[in-house]
Amino acid sequence: MPIYMDRHDISADVTAENVADLHKEDLKIQAKFNCKGLTYWFDESKKIAFCLIEAPNKDAIHKMHQHAHGEVPNQIIEVDPHLVESFLGRIKDPFQSSPNTQELINESAQRVIMCLRFEPLQLRDLTVLKWKSILQSFLNVLKEKLNKYEGSIGNKVGSQFLLSFKDLQDAISYGQELVKHLKIGKPLLNIKIGLSTGMPLSDGNDLFEHVISKSIALSYFKTNGIILSDSYLINQKGLQKNMPINLSKEDLKILYHLLEFVKKEWQNPQVKVEDFGHTLGLSKTLMYRNMIRLTGKSPNNFLRKYRLDQALDQLTMQEKSLTEIAFESGFNSGTYFSKCFRKQFGTLPSSYLKTFSDPEPNVQ
Repeated sequence: MPIYMDRHDISADVTAENVADLHKEDLKIQAKFNCKGLTYWFDESKKIAFCLIEAPNKDAIHKMHQHAHGEVPNQIIEVDPHLVESFLGRIKDPFQSSPNTQELINESAQRVIMCLRFEPLQLRDLTVLKWKSILQSFLNVLKEKLNKYEGSIGNKVGSQFLLSFKDLQDAISYGQELVKHLKIGKPLLNIKIGLSTGMPLSDGNDLFEHVISKSIALSYFKTNGIILSDSYLINQKGLQKNMPINLSKEDLKILYHLLEFVKKEWQNPQVKVEDFGHTLGLSKTLMYRNMIRLTGKSPNNFLRKYRLDQALDQLTMQEKSLTEIAFESGFNSGTYFSKCFRKQFGTLPSSYLKTFSDPEPNVQ
C-alpha cells in the first residue's frame, strides 16, 4: 500500500503527552480503516505534528483520525518512504510502539536542507573517466564527513545533491569544511551551496518541496561558498565566525522565482528575456539588473548556462543521442549547441562523448 504523511497544526495547549495519547488512539482502531501508523514527529515549540501512515488512500487516513479522536489533518501527501528516511532519519518509531506503551516523541521534523552543486570549470584535456574519478573522489570525502555533522544525503540528481541536517550550525560547518577541502590543490570544479530550513509539508505536493526549491535557488547566487537567507539567523547563536553570505528575503524571493521560471521553461527554445520578470512584475531592465547583481549573469547567459549544465548531466548518463539532448535542452540547432558547449566547457560534446567509448587503460 502507499505511504502518506499528514500534517496537524495543533492548538497552543497541546503537549507531547497529549500527542502520544492521540497516536495511541489511532493505533487502537487503525485496522478498521486498513491503515497502519508507522511513526510521527512533534515539535512542541511550534505546535505542529506529522504522521507517517500506510493506507489505501487519503480518505482512509482522514476517517481514521476522525473516528479515533477528531483531530483531522490539515494536509496529506503521498511520500516515498526512502526519501522520508533519507531526509528525516527514520520511518518507524524510535522504540517499540503499541497502544499500551508510554514513550513520548518530542522530535521536530524541521530540517536544514543543503543544495550542493558541482560545476566543472572546464573539461578540456580530461577524459570522462578521469573527470568521473576526480568527482567521485570528492564525493567520497562528502559522504565521509557527513557522520561528523549528523547529516544525510536526501537525494541526488546529476551533479546536484540534497542533504539534510537537524542543526543549522552543523550544516554551515560541514559546508565550510567541504569548501576548504576543495581549495586544496588546483580546483577543477566550483562548489555551490544553498541552505534553507523548514518543515516537510507546507502547501506543496512533495516532501520538503518549498524548502528544497529555496535551497536550490540560493545555490545559484553569483559567489561560491555558503548562501542562506536572513530568516535563518533569527535567534541563532554562534554563527558570527566565518559567517556565510546572508541574503535578504527580497533577494531570496527574486532568486526563487527566477529558478522556478527557468526550471519550467529551460527546454522551451521560444522563451524570451522579457518573460523572466513577469512572475515578479519586474520590467525587462529591472530584472536584468537584479540578475546581474544576484547571479552575475544576464538572463540570456544564465539560461544558456543552466541548459548546458542540464545537457552535461544528460551526456554523462549516456542514455540519449547528442541530437536529442541538444534539442531537449532548448537549442534549435545542434551546431549552436556544440559551439556553446565548447565555449563553456572547453571541449565539444562529441569529443566528450567519444571518451566514453574509449576503453579504460589496463593497469598492470
